[in-house]
Amino acid sequence: MKPYLLLFSLLGLLFGACQPSAATETETTALSQPVSGGDSLTALLFQSQCLICHGVGDRSHEELLAPPIEAVKRRYQFLYPERDSFIAEMTRFTLNPTAEEARMYGAVSRFKLMPKLAFQEAHVRQISAYIFDEEMEKPGWFEAHFLEQHPDGIPDPGPAGP
Repeated sequence: MKPYLLLFSLLGLLFGACQPSAATETETTALSQPVSGGDSLTALLFQSQCLICHGVGDRSHEELLAPPIEAVKRRYQFLYPERDSFIAEMTRFTLNPTAEEARMYGAVSRFKLMPKLAFQEAHVRQISAYIFDEEMEKPGWFEAHFLEQHPDGIPDPGPAGP
């Protein structure tokens, strides 16, 4: 009987700990507010959620898992120069990426479509604002590659368009 009591007690603690608390709700509400570039929580979310695939570090173009975050930022800022529309569109696509809604046709062709991940919308909005507001990492080879791919500027929204 004691092993079952222990098991049920542990399960109760586990499931009880997963219930949202007032602090969690406050944190979620705070995350849905606009951020300034210096928000360390947003920077941490960006590093842990985005740079895993979109970070460049010392990788060559051939070693990348996804387009560099600077390329993503440039595409979205070209199509959505206003901060609010940039954040809204980047959030919308990130939460539900589809080939029809992709804005980087060449990147989808090379890297395939971004998988749908279990992101919280408030976090994606915060990260999108952070990307808009902050300078993004660029490897040394990026500008030359970008100009080679886009000699006349940025167009090439692919079949979806804005």
